[in-house]
Amino acid sequence: GYGSMLMEAVLAVIVILCCTAGVGMGRLQRKTEPAKAVTYQLMTNHETGRPLTGTAAWQSLYGGSWKNFKLPQKLGAFIEGGANFLHTLGIPLSFAVGIVAVLIACFAGTTLDSATRIQRYVIQELGSSLRIKPLQNKYVATAVAVFLGLAIAMYPGAKGPGSGGLILWPVFGAINQLLAAFAFLVVMAWLWYQRKPVWFIAIPFAFMVVMPTWALWLKLIAWFRDWQLHGNWQNLLLIFIGVAIQLLLVWLIVETILLRSRLRNDEAQSGEEATQVT
Repeated sequence: GYGSMLMEAVLAVIVILCCTAGVGMGRLQRKTEPAKAVTYQLMTNHETGRPLTGTAAWQSLYGGSWKNFKLPQKLGAFIEGGANFLHTLGIPLSFAVGIVAVLIACFAGTTLDSATRIQRYVIQELGSSLRIKPLQNKYVATAVAVFLGLAIAMYPGAKGPGSGGLILWPVFGAINQLLAAFAFLVVMAWLWYQRKPVWFIAIPFAFMVVMPTWALWLKLIAWFRDWQLHGNWQNLLLIFIGVAIQLLLVWLIVETILLRSRLRNDEAQSGEEATQVT
């Protein structure tokens, strides 16, 4: 809900601070001790012998080509910046690096866990709605969710094996915004069920449906034309997922409208029964 969205915003602010101000507080270098213990210390300027901070630290990390700034460098920037912040609190630098690294690993693990669990719920709901009994089983639904995610992740994408998830990146933006529309739709259905006004949420719902749908269909048309010209099969996967999301949105809207119709019928029947009693 809104609480999780606010926490995402807080996390985004922390990441920005670590990758900007945190990096400016000093670059870190890894040092292996004779006993094979790994420690971290501030990188020094070869000319002055002083710690590399400020603009010099920025240039040493971000001054090169962005094409070579891959995932290890991106995670490294966050780890270094976060460790510098923790170091100001009196935490040893090497221990601070370990804390931030574990934080990233835990965040990735909980993200995978949450995504798998949510997908399992979705598969079970689809199995219930479509009356496919095996998919209603939580173990079967979990296995399907894990298999689909693993198959996409391990498929060789543009950067070789293990980069298949990047194929879906172009549709992430539109789908992420449509999730907000789904949330508005659920709230609107609940308000209807509670017989409360819905106009104040219908307006943002309409906006979050129209704008991402418009953007997604522009991309779908571009992908289809590119597939016709170059035969890029990855575009077919994007088109399939994009159309499936659109159909799911239409399905939910229809279900909400049907819910509204059922509520009106119930109200009419209640009114007739009350009239007969009086």
